[in-house]
Amino acid sequence: MAKEVFDDPFAIDFEDFAHSVHESRLAIIGKTAAYGLLLVVYVVVADDIRLVTARRAERWMVRKYENQRRRL
Repeated sequence: MAKEVFDDPFAIDFEDFAHSVHESRLAIIGKTAAYGLLLVVYVVVADDIRLVTARRAERWMVRKYENQRRRL
């Protein structure tokens, strides 16, 4: 479900500096079949991706995603 965002060719990856106190957290905005546009926060440990949280994208995230999609 939430892991589908990693297969989205238009997904936007960025580092989550605001919440990266003890570990390097990354975030990705991408589409899923069941839930639409999601924000997924994750960490990479060794070769594993561990999801921290997933939620529906906020309006500013939707705009950023759509702008990115238009550029490609």
